[in-house]
Amino acid sequence: MWVIKEEPRLLSKNTNKNIDFLFVSYGGGHLKALLPIAENLIKDGYEIYYFALTAAILEIKKTNIPFFSYADLNDSLTPQNIELGTKLAYEQEHANNKKNSINNEETIAYLSLNYLDLVSQYGEKEARKKWLKSGRQAFHPLNLMTKIIEYIKPKMVISTNSPRSERASIEAASNLGIKSVCINDLFAIRQSNWLKKKEFANKVFVLNESVRNYLIKKGRPASDIVASGNPAFDELFDKRFYEEGKRIRRQMGLGRNINILYASTDEQKINRWTGEKGDVNLPKKIEAKLREYIKKNKKINLIIRRHPSQSLEVKKGDRVFQSNQDQNINAILNAADIIIHSASTVGLQAALIGKSVINIELSTISSDLPLTSMNLGRSLFSLDEMEKVIDDEILSLSESEKKNRKNNFKISATKTITEEIYKILKKTT
Repeated sequence: MWVIKEEPRLLSKNTNKNIDFLFVSYGGGHLKALLPIAENLIKDGYEIYYFALTAAILEIKKTNIPFFSYADLNDSLTPQNIELGTKLAYEQEHANNKKNSINNEETIAYLSLNYLDLVSQYGEKEARKKWLKSGRQAFHPLNLMTKIIEYIKPKMVISTNSPRSERASIEAASNLGIKSVCINDLFAIRQSNWLKKKEFANKVFVLNESVRNYLIKKGRPASDIVASGNPAFDELFDKRFYEEGKRIRRQMGLGRNINILYASTDEQKINRWTGEKGDVNLPKKIEAKLREYIKKNKKINLIIRRHPSQSLEVKKGDRVFQSNQDQNINAILNAADIIIHSASTVGLQAALIGKSVINIELSTISSDLPLTSMNLGRSLFSLDEMEKVIDDEILSLSESEKKNRKNNFKISATKTITEEIYKILKKTT
């Protein structure tokens, strides 16, 4: 029998316990969209198991949710797989010109098992060609996910809209006749290619009616789509984060200066959807421009928050601060006055609570997060315009601060999605 080795983090380490829900996700926004649902189900007495993919591991370790990772899979770290994974990790680092940020054991397990699945689907020669062309974006571990789901036998699979492992988990569940739901975190522009398919998940939960209508136009039956909002954003309007933001300002010594938060994210070398070449140095260029601006403007602070996939060490300086991953993102947003980003969900979160947002439209994926067109911030199309755009935004700050916070989600996404999940579960029992 193919197994998860030693069931390392299963509830009570009881391999015979029936699992109601299997969650599958990467880290960052994907994990944050699913955690409130998982916690709700546990509170209601259901047994869940979480397949934590790569960057999700560090965050889920902070919870009491039972989970496993790629490194926990049986035979994931055999001598042959270690050799293969090490080779692939080296090639990935060379192709991306940066060190892998996930621990070595997880990187090796993830790359080797996904690559072997690719070989099983296409053969060694074609798999190698796909890897060299697209790297891990070529992965679609349908066979692996099928084995995992067959072993765990959950009543339902819950995941988000990410490609690769997440997409494969829902497709595997559908093939096995197991119910599944997909929580789409943002605008579903690229993911619509598979979200529009009737057989992909029993229900798709989306950000708002605009996204719902978009998928309906793409061909997905209206009855399959629920405009629920994103559970990751439910907490945005909690007053405690406003108070915590004030504490952060005091603790970091930000004084009465205007605070600019730069939410840094990686830029893809090649856009996996369009083939467009990206500028991998874009995050560094943005940061450099912001540091220049801060030097000239003595009453402005710069707070840099790097994405978990990036090198987290920030070179601090005069009025240059670091927001690390221990600071709640909702709290640091409340501590900031202006948020600058390049295709980050942090920009959306900031805009929803009424913060001034500058959307840098220089990423190959900027069109996937069309915030300015939804009246959520202003665009910046050239780094040479950085100073002017920031100056204009500062001038408008006083007016924006007078605006009442506007909650674009009048309902609790977590509550709505949980209730829908129970409806689907009831039909199967």
